[in-house]
Amino acid sequence: MKNFDYEKTVGEIEKIIAQVEDPSTGMEKAETLIAKASRMLEDCEAYLRSEKENIKD
Repeated sequence: MKNFDYEKTVGEIEKIIAQVEDPSTGMEKAETLIAKASRMLEDCEAYLRSEKENIKD
């Protein structure tokens, strides 16, 4: 995950949260956004685990 931009991804997740919280966002769109954010969170977790291992080494 050398090219992973953690801060950019967190920013994108924050934008998705704002969209989901917007009352004008339909349920179907919200479900799609939540699924996308979930995948992005998994990527963030993997990145952080990787960085933690690098620190230990």
